[in-house]
Amino acid sequence: MTSKITRLARFFVVGASGVVVNEGILILLTRMLGFHYAISSLFAIELSILSNFALNNAWTWSDRQTGTFGHRLLKYHLVAGFTSFCVNWTLLIFLTRFFGVDYRLSNLIGIAAATVLNYILNHKWTFRKQPAGGDSIWQPPNREELKQLLVVRGISPRWNATLFVLLALALGLRVAAMAGVPLTPEEAYYWMYSQHPSLSYFDHPPMVAWVIWFGTQLFGNTEFGVRIGVELLMLASSGMMYVFSRMWFGREAALVAALLLQILPVYFGAGLIATMDPALMFFWLVCLVGVSVALRQNHAWGWYLAGFGLGGAILSKYTGIFLGLGALLAVVGHQPWRRHLRNVHPYAASLLAFEMFSPVIIWNEQHEWASFRFQFVNRFAEETISLASTASFAVLQLAVATPFVLAGLGWLYVRILRNRRRLLTPRWWLALCFSLPLLLVMSYKSLRYGIHLNWTMPAYLGVFPAIAQTGLALWRCARKKLIGIVCRRSAFITVAGCLVLNVLALVYLLALQPRTGLLAPLRPWRELAAAVEKIDDRLKAETGHEPLVIGVDKYRLASVLAFYRTPLDSRVRASDFTTSGWILSGEGLGYPYWTTEEQWTGSDCIIVDDENDLKQFTLCFKTFEAAGEVHLNQKTYYIGIGHGLLRGPLP
Repeated sequence: MTSKITRLARFFVVGASGVVVNEGILILLTRMLGFHYAISSLFAIELSILSNFALNNAWTWSDRQTGTFGHRLLKYHLVAGFTSFCVNWTLLIFLTRFFGVDYRLSNLIGIAAATVLNYILNHKWTFRKQPAGGDSIWQPPNREELKQLLVVRGISPRWNATLFVLLALALGLRVAAMAGVPLTPEEAYYWMYSQHPSLSYFDHPPMVAWVIWFGTQLFGNTEFGVRIGVELLMLASSGMMYVFSRMWFGREAALVAALLLQILPVYFGAGLIATMDPALMFFWLVCLVGVSVALRQNHAWGWYLAGFGLGGAILSKYTGIFLGLGALLAVVGHQPWRRHLRNVHPYAASLLAFEMFSPVIIWNEQHEWASFRFQFVNRFAEETISLASTASFAVLQLAVATPFVLAGLGWLYVRILRNRRRLLTPRWWLALCFSLPLLLVMSYKSLRYGIHLNWTMPAYLGVFPAIAQTGLALWRCARKKLIGIVCRRSAFITVAGCLVLNVLALVYLLALQPRTGLLAPLRPWRELAAAVEKIDDRLKAETGHEPLVIGVDKYRLASVLAFYRTPLDSRVRASDFTTSGWILSGEGLGYPYWTTEEQWTGSDCIIVDDENDLKQFTLCFKTFEAAGEVHLNQKTYYIGIGHGLLRGPLP
């Protein structure tokens, strides 16, 4: 048996060799091959992880050869990847970019900071002692289990292989679409968040800005850079879904639930479009894992993981507060779990979540609670009941969860609520607490207000494993009965249909949308930005000053123009010289918080409107003239030039 001191000494010796590999590859790729240091570091980290694992597996933890070699490699890779990315790589970027530290020194500081955490996690998890007869819930599925899942009774191996080829094809096309599909105006607007760092923003908390900032630091202000963060978050969400589901419903249900996030079209699409929803779902699942560790395994650290997940969720979207409500209902409603209310850990975890959310509170206090009023008061000012809104909500739920999954959810709720014994079963109670409150609130709101497609997506995360486990049970136990036949065929049609739909949608976006232009949010914005930039250059040459570009709507035109003008002029930041219609007495969402009217009074401006009504702006300037039209996919945009912006409301 290796002593702790000997093991730690071996770990540091191996770590020293990893430092040589990491630092050497970093310098080689950066200085010799001209890579950006952030990209070089990713390759350096990966190679050092592999070399360190080989030595640690053969020497440092040679007495703890638990599980297969592949399992240990995967677990080590997850641990080392997590510590290297969250600590080493982050410090490298932070110290080099913001404090001017040489990238080689920043890398060494990052490695040193990650070392202790790396050792603790590997000692406690990757190479931990396997309990006698135990089966770790964190252990990934082996080859035989994956094979059993792929070979589903009732479906030929050929069809099974076809489904997984479609899944791989869809994921590959999604990566291609991340770079090949133009940004939607909403994505460009959230990119504008990242260009104006702040504690929070008018219509959303700041997480989406941080995610986009991370991607653009790696890959520049490109479509791929804006979207890479949400792609990684959705893939990580499948991993967290597996861990959560495995604790309560077993491996096979966990695998099915994890795959659902990459199969169901709405969730699949969340990995392509850069919004706040992928971050919300990731942290939602982190919180579910933390609560499960605390309640099922009785580990106090689970509460702090849950608090971190809750804080991250409400930093992503205010809907994350339902996580706190779900955890409270779960603990209070299940008698054996009430003992947790008598210790400090749940309250300390709640304080952690509150502290993480405090930047949003500070921003709101500084801006007269503008975001809270917009989201919780102004947005829901109407009180009239609308059956059309309720019907639309029902249809949207069919789109989010698909008819088959929604039918399974309804059947599951009925079974749980009709059987008190089943209701008191911990896993069913937990699934109910983290799904039903949000669905009920959104159902009630749909009586009066329009509900967006993505608002209920987190509500289904807690019940996906329960639906998967129930479906698998019906598949096996009732395969000769009518309900089993219906279940098998419905499941196959749903999965195959979703995968085909995902592939066809991506093929359309990549190949046909540029030619047809049927989807208005995906118009060729780059062409419009180029036309505006030509006028910008001409006006700047005449006056010697950079003009302000105004997109005459709330945020759409201004956002896409700012993003697509950025690579066209490296002398200025286009995001600093672009705003929306608020400055002409219109509406602007977050734009009024990023600049002031006084700053631009008297300036020359370029007006871009999608309606042929530029004359309305003549009274906003000393002189005004039409500058041309741009035709994009059967849509015309009108451009005007205003000299000397006048201060005050539009007459």
